[in-house]
Amino acid sequence: MDPVTPWPGRSATGSVILPLPWSFVPPLVAVLDLPEAPLARKAELHLTLLPRDEAARVAMNAPEAGWRAYFERHDWRLRLTDRWTLLHDPAGTAGAFSVIAAVDAPALNPFRRELGRAAAIDLPDTLPHVTLWVAGDTKGIGVASMADLARKQVRALTDAEREAGIAVR
Repeated sequence: MDPVTPWPGRSATGSVILPLPWSFVPPLVAVLDLPEAPLARKAELHLTLLPRDEAARVAMNAPEAGWRAYFERHDWRLRLTDRWTLLHDPAGTAGAFSVIAAVDAPALNPFRRELGRAAAIDLPDTLPHVTLWVAGDTKGIGVASMADLARKQVRALTDAEREAGIAVR
C-alpha cells in the first residue's frame, strides 16, 4: 500500500476499517472448495483496525477527533503473506467458515495499543488479516485477539489449497 495511507475514519457501522483494493491480493477464484465447505469470494477487502465494540469503548474516553493523529504516526504499508487459515466460530452461525490471509502490518498493534492507552482500556493484540472467502455468513468471522484466533482457527490451508484459490490470469 501507499506509505501515505489516508485515515479511513469510522465506518457507517461504527468500526474502523482500512479498505483494500483488489490488487492487494492475487486474482481469486469465485468459489474455493475445501473439505469443510465451499466458500465464496468475499465481496470486498479490508483490514479491521477496530471492530465496532472496541471503537465504541475507545470513543467513551478518547474523542474520535484525536484518533487520526495516532493513525498518522505509523507507516501503513501492508504486505499479504502466504499464511492462509480456515476459521470457524463455534459460537457463531453453524456452517459459517472464513478463509483469512495474514497481513504483514507492523503498524496495526502499536496503533491499537496507543489508542487503548489514550482511552485507558486494554485493546489486545490481534492478527492483521484480510478475509478472502466466506461460507454461511457474508461478512466473515471476526478475530478480536490472538486468543480469539486460537478459538476460531480450524487449520492452515495447504499449499495446494492456497494455489487452488488463485485464479489463472
